[in-house]
Amino acid sequence: RTLQLLDYLLFPGFRRQSIVAPIYIVANPRSGTTFLHRLMAADPRFVDTKLYQSLFPSVTFYYFINGLNWCDKKLGQPLYKVLVRPLGRWMFQEWEGLHTTGLEHSEEDEAYWIYPLLTPTLLIFFPFFAKLRKAVFVDEQPESVRHKARCYLQRQLQRLLYVHGNNRTLLAKNAAAAGRIKTYLDVMPDMRVVHIYRHPCQSIASALSMFSQKPWQVLAPKVAGSSAEMKDAAELWCQHYLRHMQLREELPGGRYFEVAYDDLVNNPGGVLRNLYAHFSLEMSAEFEAHLDEQVALMKNYRSSHDYRLSDFGIDEEWIYQRLQPAFEAYGFSKIAATD
Repeated sequence: RTLQLLDYLLFPGFRRQSIVAPIYIVANPRSGTTFLHRLMAADPRFVDTKLYQSLFPSVTFYYFINGLNWCDKKLGQPLYKVLVRPLGRWMFQEWEGLHTTGLEHSEEDEAYWIYPLLTPTLLIFFPFFAKLRKAVFVDEQPESVRHKARCYLQRQLQRLLYVHGNNRTLLAKNAAAAGRIKTYLDVMPDMRVVHIYRHPCQSIASALSMFSQKPWQVLAPKVAGSSAEMKDAAELWCQHYLRHMQLREELPGGRYFEVAYDDLVNNPGGVLRNLYAHFSLEMSAEFEAHLDEQVALMKNYRSSHDYRLSDFGIDEEWIYQRLQPAFEAYGFSKIAATD
């Protein structure tokens, strides 16, 4: 908070920073948003959000870190090697193999919302969705709350672009934003959306498994398994899925691009080229070569994450009853094999 107050004193111009036609990648958790986001973030036309930037959103802090990083590189990166990289590995070691990340990695902008406590991320530490609905569905809040949320989001994005934008396009991803999507659109009315849809039985089972294997197993072991709380969490993601589908009907076609998770995994190069064409973006030769290289590197990748809906007392019919419109729209089978 102190650093953000300094921003108004030292860098008041950040409040005039424009946010023009950003691209947001959205989906339910465990649907490939991180994979697509990091592929696109390698294109220099974009400015993406690093985890440390969303955890510590301040123009003053950004400039301090930029200066520190410049000095560190001149000295051979001793600070990064001895402190930053080990710290990141320690902080996120429990996610290794499920979601690789670190303070300097491209990440979703969800950390912004930790401070006002308006995020489904709270479920990681407090897995009781029934008590957190107001924090998850910001768009359902009174206008006074939504106004504060809009102002808050606008200032955080302005801070990022003021320091790191350099006339580049904001590229962000978020697998937890469905309950705030109207707030995003109010702040960024020309926002472009990429929606990745995955069979809900797969994405929900994977998300439940991810959280139950790590934080919930430690913080609330009675919840991590077949429990009412697990069904509440699954219900949350069902509602998010329907909200993403609703967005497809609300946005003009030129600002909305939808892709199947399986297509993204099996043909990422083709998907990305179609995405660029849809948004009338020119792909540079350098980025195209990088893309081909990355696709070749992940060609033989196979996830070791094992999960089943039945582990959480949920079956495919339960999911189908809540998401029948999605099953019909996307042609999903009632039963989907887990990865």
